[in-house]
Amino acid sequence: MSQYSDTLILLTDGALDSLAALPDLARLAERLGDRLALLHVLGPADDAAASDHAIAAAVAPLAGAAPAVLVVRPENLGPALATFATSAGRLLALRPTRRGGLLRVLAGNLEEALLRSSPLPILALPASGRVPAIRRVLFAADLAPRSEPAFSQTIGLCQKLGAELHLLHAFGDDGLLPSERDAARRAATTTVRDLLAIDQQHVQALGERATAEGVPARTATAEGRAHAAIAAYIAANAIDLVVLAAHGPRSPEDILLGSTSARVIRAASVPVLAFPA
Repeated sequence: MSQYSDTLILLTDGALDSLAALPDLARLAERLGDRLALLHVLGPADDAAASDHAIAAAVAPLAGAAPAVLVVRPENLGPALATFATSAGRLLALRPTRRGGLLRVLAGNLEEALLRSSPLPILALPASGRVPAIRRVLFAADLAPRSEPAFSQTIGLCQKLGAELHLLHAFGDDGLLPSERDAARRAATTTVRDLLAIDQQHVQALGERATAEGVPARTATAEGRAHAAIAAYIAANAIDLVVLAAHGPRSPEDILLGSTSARVIRAASVPVLAFPA
């Protein structure tokens, strides 16, 4: 068994705000049957001894075995993530930077960089830094074939957590993925209503699949931009976790303002789990 198999990893710089989620993540790891590990990234001027002391103080109150701690410099972050990925690590949790506007374009956001480069799914923590007890999971169904692995893993996640699954497809102005299914059937439609009916059938089929695997599921469609529809659904349905497949920017607007995944992470009041698709 690999050292980091089935491990939930928290990315931290040793500061208190990046360690605030440790108790919640320890409980989540326990429910998933995972181990907890810390990936501690030292800044150029960081005192390793002082950072180790802060981490030790944050870890001390946790029940059970102390999490493993891997300390790296920023230039070694990529190889460290690859080590976790090849060892079947579960996911990488982090507190996003959430810059918007011109600052985002100039300085970038950590979560967006990792969505492009990390081989692991990203669990972006909300601004509160807390991970609630997960009873309702929202899967943002974009209906792309390459999102299938993310959906399968979401079903498995709900099975382990005993959570209800909500499926939402936003029907609106977001650019279609090149691999979108039913291209010929969609091209043959004559009205928007026909297109919506096709998508509703696919969402219903996903719900029936989840139900057949023992996960209670609800399905919904919404009109409008995906990130806005997801935010509204979270607020209206007491969602505890959003899961989506991250496809990266698909338009000039996405490059300037962020992809759907990045915008959901920036605005969400709950954790967002993004699978690379």
